[in-house]
Amino acid sequence: MSEEKKAKVKFSFKNLTKWQKVLFIVAIVVATTAVALAIALPLTLGNKAVEPYFLRFDQNSDSQVTLVWNAVRGASAYRVEYYFEGEEHVFSDVTGTRFYIDRKAGVLYARVMPHVGDKSAFSEYVRQEIDMLTLAAPSVSLSERGVAEWTNVYFKYRGERLAVENYDVQLKVGDGEFFSIGEREGNSVDLAALIVGSVFYEEGLEEQGIEWTDVEVSVRVRPCVDVNPVYTPTKQELFLKGAYREGDFGTASLTVTKEIYEEMKV
Repeated sequence: MSEEKKAKVKFSFKNLTKWQKVLFIVAIVVATTAVALAIALPLTLGNKAVEPYFLRFDQNSDSQVTLVWNAVRGASAYRVEYYFEGEEHVFSDVTGTRFYIDRKAGVLYARVMPHVGDKSAFSEYVRQEIDMLTLAAPSVSLSERGVAEWTNVYFKYRGERLAVENYDVQLKVGDGEFFSIGEREGNSVDLAALIVGSVFYEEGLEEQGIEWTDVEVSVRVRPCVDVNPVYTPTKQELFLKGAYREGDFGTASLTVTKEIYEEMKV
């Protein structure tokens, strides 16, 4: 082909008519948009298609929050991230489309990302407020021998009914204030020696010739949620501390007569 003919067929934007120029520009815009969508759309789909949400949560009884999401085609697994009051928890390879989170009072945020190669993207965060549960008060008794006993208090953990192990025991003699004798494991404690000593000073029996007056002694007990700092806490103990608050005290009283006092001294 001669140079003259090449010049005639050579494209020139200047030689286009007004409408040809408009159509040419539109074609370029459409092509550019198509390329951008080809890159961005899989990322958008990877984000939106998961659509995580929390199943209905019973604030009064549920011990776990259930996070579910839609399956994403081509995903080998899912990355789950959740935050409880600033604490981050990450699970990189979750199979399936359901994830259980132990209850803890506060606000829970969670998001999910499917593993689909370089097209992976996180979902938006979903949010769930969680109330604090309250432990029940135990039933308490105080025998004439000075032994305090109480019933177990239970909490629910992952569908299992578990007994609280530690209890705060407090004593009051006469018109005084309750004072703690520390935490106790189990369901009973012998307070006879403590009661005898307290009544002795309450009655002023160290002095001669004092007339006896009956004394009202009260003991109160409530379950503890604190974790012993000396030992590594179990999952159950951490759950108890995070999900429950200490409830009301269970209380029992005993009128200490002179006869009961003498029996306790034995």
